[in-house]
Parts: sequence; structure tokens; C-alpha cells
Amino acid sequence: MFAPKQKGRCVIAESSLNLKLGTYMGQVGHFLGWGFGDASQNYGAYSDTTWTTFQLAEVTFAVQSGISQFYFSNEWTFLKPTSQIQIPAGVNVVQLPDDFGGFEGQLTIASAITPNSIYRPVPFILPGQIDQMFSVNPTATGPMTWASQQPIKGTTQVGATREQLYFFPISDQVYVANIRYYILADMLTGSSPYVYGGAQHSQTILQSCLAIAEFRKDNEIGPQNAKYAELLAVSKRADNRLKPQQFGRNKDTSDAWRGYRFPFWNVGPNLYQGQSMNPP
Repeated sequence: MFAPKQKGRCVIAESSLNLKLGTYMGQVGHFLGWGFGDASQNYGAYSDTTWTTFQLAEVTFAVQSGISQFYFSNEWTFLKPTSQIQIPAGVNVVQLPDDFGGFEGQLTIASAITPNSIYRPVPFILPGQIDQMFSVNPTATGPMTWASQQPIKGTTQVGATREQLYFFPISDQVYVANIRYYILADMLTGSSPYVYGGAQHSQTILQSCLAIAEFRKDNEIGPQNAKYAELLAVSKRADNRLKPQQFGRNKDTSDAWRGYRFPFWNVGPNLYQGQSMNPP
């Protein structure tokens, strides 16, 4: 049975084939010829030779870079979470999550004060177009009808570029927005030792870390990188299986003419044994 949900997730056992942060670090240290490190350095994964400060820094950098290399090598389905953000009343700008890396698909909104309110899609346009709308009607209020992603100028000591949601018109009440976005993942820690994607990608990520370590050690691309490329292709195929297998009908009406000579402007549904195969 599933355990009680915590923060929107079911707490279930992780696959024993998945690798933790300590294993990535130990394997990189071993590859570099420094041993697996002691338990305090690799989060209890191994008990071996203690790394020097320099060695620990190199191992940590290779693992961090290897994980980052994997995350940014493809548009992974598991790096596109769905989240909700609250739109307060009387605003037309809301800061997006710190790990926001760009929208994926549509944004939908619904009233936060109306029970069973229907979520409706909001089209994305350019910030300049929203500026133009406000120049014509600067006090307009109501539910969000147009939205845009807008970078916030500047950086801080604790953060790089952040993004905000800029929209028209000014909100007339509290709304809830559903967004799906590309996540900018954090580095693994002892309390969060697992990578995104799960066990099916752990060997690919380990190989990515080894490829980084190899390049920093030898200053050239070698067999570890070739193996990483091989496993990366396997991971991409595995991820493709999680994507929708049907996106709708592929039809080209560019040559169609509204008339009896070309009666294929509007065609019927795709049928299989008398049943429509079109998505709802």
C-alpha cells in the first residue's frame, strides 16, 4: 500500500538499482586513482582512503558537472514539472519559481475564491505587446487574458537571473495559475542524494561524471566520453517512451480549395473498426 502523501507525493521505496550521490563521488575518485574516499566524504557509500582537499574538490566538480551535462543534453520529460502559483489581486507581475527555466506548453488560470472554477488557457505573447495593451488601457482589470515571460534585471550574491510572469490585465481577484516549466535542478546533497529521472538514467549520469573526470585528467576526449554518448542515446530512447504517442492528425490542407474540385478541406475522423481514433 502507498504511504500517506507528503507534499503532494507518495512516499515509496526507491529502486535499488538507482545510484546515490556518494556512489557517483566514490566511483569518480576511484577512476582518478584516489580511491573511493572515506565515509564522511562520500556520504557513507564507501570506507576507503581519505581524499585530500584538492582531490575532494576535483571529485565534487566532476560529479556536479557530469550531472549538469546530462540534464542539459536533452529536453527530458522528468525536468518539466507542473506547479501552481498564486496570483494576488491588484497585480500584473508575479515572480516565477527560483528553479524556473522556461515555460513548457500552456498556462491556465482559475479563480481561487470560486469553488470548482474551470481552468482556462492563457496565450503567451511578447512583453512589448502587453506594454502596448497597458498604454491603451492602463487601469484594465479582470482575469489574465495575455501573458509573457520577462527577465528580472540584475543578479544578487545568492541568485542569478530570475524570471517573472507579466500579464494583462491587472488581476481583479486572487487567481491560481497552473504552469508546466523546464526546471533548473539543484546539485545533489546528502539529504537529497538522487538525480531526476530515476534508476533508468543513473548509469548514464555516472558515465557523464566519468567523462568529465577523464577530460580534466587527460585534457582530451577519450573512451569514457564515447561510452557516455552510447548510454545517452539509450536514455533518450527510454525517455521518449514517456512522451505522448499521438499528437493528433497530421494533415496538410495547404493545397485545399473551398470548392467541389478539392473536397478534402474538412475530412472525417480517423476510424479503426468503426471507432474514432482521434484524441478528444
